[in-house]
Amino acid sequence: MLQPELFARNVQLQGGPDAYIDYLGSLCIAGEFADEDFIRDVHLRERISSTAFTERLAIPHSIDTYAARSFIAVLHNDTSIPWGRHDVNFVLLIGIAREDMGYFRDVLDIIIELFSSVDDTMRLMQTDTFEEFLRAFTHDLG
Repeated sequence: MLQPELFARNVQLQGGPDAYIDYLGSLCIAGEFADEDFIRDVHLRERISSTAFTERLAIPHSIDTYAARSFIAVLHNDTSIPWGRHDVNFVLLIGIAREDMGYFRDVLDIIIELFSSVDDTMRLMQTDTFEEFLRAFTHDLG
């Protein structure tokens, strides 16, 4: 689900969470992982309730629109991004294809557990490239 073309580092945007969702969404659309309807649904989900799950992480996702192909688009910033009541350094836009929907809760649980660990979060914070992020992200996944 993690792809190098869906990884961005230190992107500063104006416009709050919507701007970051649009930015990551444009990467997903360009790679044919999702379409405009999917991104609109992610915005709707964010308006209902902030997707900042920890002090360092937001996980925007759709309510009921499926992705063309499952993906996790990653934005990792050194400078925090105001996101609802939190400031985050990671935005992980998740898209799940219809055939993979049974895995959504597992993916979400793994991500939240990973970012709930101070050690794992610090390891992720120290990454600069997609390859480093991938190694840190999958560090404890056998």
